Amino acid sequence: MSDSSSSSGGGSSSVASDDVALLESREDKFVDDLRQMREDDTVSKLVADGLFECIEYMTDDGWEQLGRDISNSNCLQDIEFSSCLDDHNMTIFFRGLTRSSSIRRLSLFDNRYGLSGVQSMVQFFQNTNNLVDLN
Repeated sequence: MSDSSSSSGGGSSSVASDDVALLESREDKFVDDLRQMREDDTVSKLVADGLFECIEYMTDDGWEQLGRDISNSNCLQDIEFSSCLDDHNMTIFFRGLTRSSSIRRLSLFDNRYGLSGVQSMVQFFQNTNNLVDLN
């Protein structure tokens, strides 16, 4: 339920203006979904893109908190992260995301992580019993 992007140009300057507006509306959706996930836990899908300014400039504490928020959700079933994870922030993100009883699909496409990023997911995989799709 989150197709999100950033205003203030979190995308690249080579993106057409219609595409920038789409990225901005998607980032707004991502931020709204995060807020809704924390407040009333009704979000079933969360989509994040590395072009979103809020993702591009997220601090280590922010990545860990995002992982904890997702861990605490009982409704979130589908997560898509594209072009936003590397070994460093993936390790911090999975420090917070250590379990889930609801996530069924995890899609991590177009990210730049290696062995240490994959190793950081082990505890999550051990404590996640409903995951059926990993991309």
